[in-house]
Amino acid sequence: MQTSVYCASIGCRTNQEEIALLERGLCAAGFAIAAAAASADIIIVNSCSVTAAAEGKTRRLLQALARAAPQARIAVTGCLAQQKPRELLGWPGVAWVAG
Repeated sequence: MQTSVYCASIGCRTNQEEIALLERGLCAAGFAIAAAAASADIIIVNSCSVTAAAEGKTRRLLQALARAAPQARIAVTGCLAQQKPRELLGWPGVAWVAG
């Protein structure tokens, strides 16, 4: 059975392009890309912290994903992960943080 991964991105065009590249790499490595978080084994969120609004949006997304997919392990990447890794590791569902 393939491990399924759901990817989400908050923020700039670069973050969106990075998550698309990551999805292609995951597919090439044999992972299945989940259409919805609820069916994913792993969730990857490419975060943003350029503004307080973007940081808040990232936090709300992480909370919503943890509720929607309690079985999934969440990985957080991007700006917020780089700035506040220890804080993020304390969030429900967050298993990995990579800035």
